[in-house]
Amino acid sequence: MPFYSRGFPALAQDRAADQKIAFARAQHLKRGINVSHWFSQSPNDYSTHHTDTYTDADDIALMAKMGFDNVRLSIDAVPLEQGRGGLNADFIARLDKAVDTMLADGLAVTIDLHPEDSYKQQLRTGNESVDRLTLLCGAWLRTLPHATPTACSSRF
Repeated sequence: MPFYSRGFPALAQDRAADQKIAFARAQHLKRGINVSHWFSQSPNDYSTHHTDTYTDADDIALMAKMGFDNVRLSIDAVPLEQGRGGLNADFIARLDKAVDTMLADGLAVTIDLHPEDSYKQQLRTGNESVDRLTLLCGAWLRTLPHATPTACSSRF
């Protein structure tokens, strides 16, 4: 009898499938590199100039040439959001370009939601902030044409 027909709740079935996919993907990751301060940890400057020049296509190509096979890309939640719960299309376009460049160079990409301390404090003190972040992550993940994301997690 298949595992999914043994009366397990649908959520448990989905979790098991997600874990299987995650472990299958992780087996191929050997040498990773972290790219921080590009789309996160720079709260005073997420300008087009910053995201286009802090790390560029040449830097990404060099990572691949040096033998790295995966990149951890940290994203700050604040510039991801436009207004109350909407997505910042300009920031998303720059982020998509960065991810597409990494994928084109053969690098796997792990996206890490990495908010600043003030944002984390809002999440700790109110359900409204958590609900807004959940909706934001869902909306953003649905825009990723090159990925099959299964979760939106954050570093707190």
